[in-house]
Amino acid sequence: FFFSKGIDYQFKIYLNGHELWEQEGMFTYVDVDLTDYLKDNNELKVVLMPVPDLGFIHEGGGADETGRKNARESAKPAVSYGWDWHPRLVTCGIWDETSLIVRKPVRLTDIWLDYTLNADLTQAALQLKVSGVQLPGSSYKWTLKDPSGKTVLEKAGKLTTDAQTIESELVNPVLWWPNGYGNPDLYTNELSLLDGNGKTVDTYTGKTGFRRVKLTVNPSKARWIFPESGSLPPASFEVNNRMIFAKGSNWVHPEVFMGVVTPERYSEQIVLAKNAHFNIFRVWGGGVVNKEAFFDLCDELGIMVWQEFPLACNFYSGKEAYLKVLEQEAISIVTRVRKHASLA
Repeated sequence: FFFSKGIDYQFKIYLNGHELWEQEGMFTYVDVDLTDYLKDNNELKVVLMPVPDLGFIHEGGGADETGRKNARESAKPAVSYGWDWHPRLVTCGIWDETSLIVRKPVRLTDIWLDYTLNADLTQAALQLKVSGVQLPGSSYKWTLKDPSGKTVLEKAGKLTTDAQTIESELVNPVLWWPNGYGNPDLYTNELSLLDGNGKTVDTYTGKTGFRRVKLTVNPSKARWIFPESGSLPPASFEVNNRMIFAKGSNWVHPEVFMGVVTPERYSEQIVLAKNAHFNIFRVWGGGVVNKEAFFDLCDELGIMVWQEFPLACNFYSGKEAYLKVLEQEAISIVTRVRKHASLA
C-alpha cells in the first residue's frame, strides 16, 4: 500500500504506468492498494497538477484581492495566496508522513473511543467504534488503562461485521483538565485483533481524555462583545462543569512550508504557550489543519484547540465540484481529529 497523510493539492498516483488514484484535497489521507500491479522492478509516480489558478489578474483591488479570488474555488489554505503577515507562496507537494506499508488481509483501519459522561461526571458510557477489513470471525481484546498505567477495563469477544461498536462503562473516570485547572490526564486505549488460534494479527493503541466541554450563551448579555463590570459574560466556557477563563491566542502554522514542521518544532511553540499559562488555541481556518503531533502535544499539555475548517475571509464557490471537495475534506478532518481530548 502507498499511504500518505497529506499531498498538496491535486495529484494522481501511478504504478508501472497504471493510474491508481486521483485526488484533489490536501487534508484527506491517501491509501492506495498496489498489490495487483507490482512486479520485480517497479516505478511509483506521484504526479502533481498545477496549483489552481483561476487566471484573475491584478485589477482594482490589487494583488491582495486577486489572491482572494484565486483562493475561493480551492480548499487550499487561503494564506498561501498572500496575507498581511504571510507572503504569497502557493505550495504543492508531499507535506505529511508518507510511506509504503505491507498490510495483512485481516486488519483494523479505524478505532474511535466515543463516550458520554453523566451529569456529575462520575460515569462514562463507552462506545468503541471499530472499523476494518475482513473482521467477521475474528476475536478482539479491549483494554483501557488509567493515567497511572493500571488496567481499569478488559473486554473480549467476537467481531461480526467490518464496522462494529463495542459498549462498556467506566466508573469515576479521572478527568482531563486544561492547563491551569488540573492535570491533562489521559487513558491508554488498546485493541488487539486475534485470529482463530488466539494469535494477535493487528493492534491499535491510542490515548483518550475524559472531559465535557460546553459553551453557554447568556441570552440577556449576548448583544455585548465584552461583559459589563460585575455581570455575567455574554458567553461562558465550561469544562467538566466548571467555568473556565479561556486564555490563549490565534494559531497559524509555524513555518511557511508545512512539510518541514517536525514534532520538535511544534513542541517549542506549545511548551512556550503552556508556560505563558495559555489554555486554548484558535486554529485559524486560513491556515492548515496541523499534523498529528500538534494535537498529541495539546492533549498532553492541556491546551484546548478550537479547530476551524479550511475557510477564511472569502466569498466561496457554490459550484458542485468545489462543494464535493470541501465535503470530502471536512469528513476527513473530523474523522482524524475527533479522538483528541484537546479538541474543544
